[in-house]
Amino acid sequence: MGVLDILAGVCSESSFELRTWEIGLVLEGIASLMSPSTPLLYAACSTRVLTNQDTAKIFTALYHVLINVARFRQGELTTLIPVFTAILQGIFHGFKSLHASIARRQQGVETLIRSPFMLLSAGVADQTQGSRGIPVGDPLPVECAENFARLLAALGSKGISTLGLHGSGTSQESFIPGVAGSSSGSISITTDASKAFGKHAPYILLEYLSIQCSVVASISQQSLRNALLPGLYTLLDLCGDWEREMMMVGLDNTGKTLLKGLYADYLKYFKYTGR
Repeated sequence: MGVLDILAGVCSESSFELRTWEIGLVLEGIASLMSPSTPLLYAACSTRVLTNQDTAKIFTALYHVLINVARFRQGELTTLIPVFTAILQGIFHGFKSLHASIARRQQGVETLIRSPFMLLSAGVADQTQGSRGIPVGDPLPVECAENFARLLAALGSKGISTLGLHGSGTSQESFIPGVAGSSSGSISITTDASKAFGKHAPYILLEYLSIQCSVVASISQQSLRNALLPGLYTLLDLCGDWEREMMMVGLDNTGKTLLKGLYADYLKYFKYTGR
């Protein structure tokens, strides 16, 4: 996790002029942690069983990297949104819980609901123990859900990209709108990638809705659902009529009902509240 902390600092530091392919390497590295064969799944703790404290620390380290990329590297991120979206979809599964009354009594059901981001599932046992390890463990705490909502909200916010000034002794601020100067020889440009994210927001929402439609594991704790709402509302805010229609077509009756309820709450508590 020390490496993730370093990456978070690099992504937020304006003196580092990171290129698109370098941000891509950062995101690919995070995506590789979603693999069930990642060494971190075994090295996270000496007992080879992830505790709630372990998963919260891992999430927090991931969150710091992703939020800094979303806030300070939007210009580079616009061509890397698909992998960013896949990471967000995987993180949602860290908040779900097994429905004990159904899942625990159905032999073999664990193979159908294994979390795609096992590093965020407390209670996941050593993979060498076979299917006896708990595939979906205790969910991440409310604090993590609140931070994840902030990360989703950052997708609809303006970011800041930093460019260096090379070979010029004159200020360029007056020629570039939305630019702030810097004594270190760089300029900060306000960026807005919300339109680009709007094309991918439906897929993030669909992942959440598909989890909630599951009969064996979903985000069932009310406190977690409430904490995630601001982020879900931001995703809905990024969607236009076409994106909402697309989601309705891809959902079953349960999913359609959930989306209609979520959209009604979005209109009532978010869109028309002056945010």
